[in-house]
Amino acid sequence: MKFYIVFSFFILSSLSCLSQSSIPDWIEFQKQHLKNRQDSATWSKELLQRDIDDSTGNQNGKPFQHGAFPVPKYELAGYFRYKGAGVAGNFKNYYGKKLVYYWFFANKTEATKEILKEKQNEAFFIIVALTNFVDTINRTHSSAFILSRNNPDVICEGYFKTLNNDEVDYMAFLTANRDEYAVVNMRLFNLKFGRIILIAPQKDHSLRSLQLATPLMSSNEVDGYLNGLLEQDKVKSFFLNSGNL
Repeated sequence: MKFYIVFSFFILSSLSCLSQSSIPDWIEFQKQHLKNRQDSATWSKELLQRDIDDSTGNQNGKPFQHGAFPVPKYELAGYFRYKGAGVAGNFKNYYGKKLVYYWFFANKTEATKEILKEKQNEAFFIIVALTNFVDTINRTHSSAFILSRNNPDVICEGYFKTLNNDEVDYMAFLTANRDEYAVVNMRLFNLKFGRIILIAPQKDHSLRSLQLATPLMSSNEVDGYLNGLLEQDKVKSFFLNSGNL
């Protein structure tokens, strides 16, 4: 299902990574899934119509518009089937500056239950951006969106704005066989080396980034973890640098 969030609607690093060989029949599943994408007999007509309605009424997807592609019925993914996802976020004053942050999470599936154990979901991407603009009324300073239409993979995107017209655009994804990457203003991050990305726009309109290794966390653990992280010396030095906006 589609999930739209701009602070509104909801429908790792000691990361354990599965090799393709440890997920039963991954290659065969991928081949069949590709066939299903091309076979109209497998498509969910309900989801397609919902996405067509959404795409004609919402042209605000960034950095990518939300296209209405036909998708196979979710149950056809079987062992790999997506079980839900979401996004949460907030902003905070930080030593005279402002930070905006989001984290995106995917619920436990049959393929990840041995990795997540007692956790009900995993935060697969966390982004924290320095800004000088927070709109507490209309929330125009940022956006976050998570999409399940690539079931059993999950993908997210969003943006942060600043007063000097610089914009931080991002997307990230986690696949059913544990590939995970993020792109921030065309810089590529392999999230196996850290699921937290810090971004600091500069006065000269360039950007700085800091990728941090993290433990495997569920969505309800992220906020507390970030509170501690933001007090670390290397993080304070990154966000409070004199070249930052």
